[in-house]
Amino acid sequence: MKKKRERTKFDFYCYDDIAKYLSEKHKEGWKFVSSTGLKFFNFEQCEPDDVTYILDFDKYGISYGKEEYLEGFRQKGWEYVGICGDYNIFCKRTALVEKDGPLHIDRSEQIKRMKKHIRSLLVSLISGVILMMTTCSIFFETGNYLWFVAIVIVYVLNIPFVYKSWKNYSRAKKRELNK
Repeated sequence: MKKKRERTKFDFYCYDDIAKYLSEKHKEGWKFVSSTGLKFFNFEQCEPDDVTYILDFDKYGISYGKEEYLEGFRQKGWEYVGICGDYNIFCKRTALVEKDGPLHIDRSEQIKRMKKHIRSLLVSLISGVILMMTTCSIFFETGNYLWFVAIVIVYVLNIPFVYKSWKNYSRAKKRELNK
């Protein structure tokens, strides 16, 4: 069976766009298999079919073995496909979705979980800065500036990531309020 990997440019808050993209790929005969974050999607060739995908932001639902989380989706006929970033992906034939009605995912609850996730990023970044400031005197006393420069570079590189995550959360929240 043929496999392929595609690089994508989705952002964290684009869960609806990702779901549409995966559905379109399935119609073209490529079933979603796995991903590396939101940047690389792995597909395997299949029979073209009209399948609806949904993404549910639940970073800890699967990884902590919450079988009841999966069972809730199974009872409604949704098949667990895999993880994409912090989203769990489910799919179902579109004809069945139209027959059974769409699955309602509480987006306001997802936004709360996103906010919690971003807060944890901010806490770790702030903790790192505090740690860096407290160890700063040790670096200067020993004259080993290389370690200090390395730590500064690591934290400076993380600031845009935290900023982008916060912006994505703000966009998702704004999109939800405009619906």
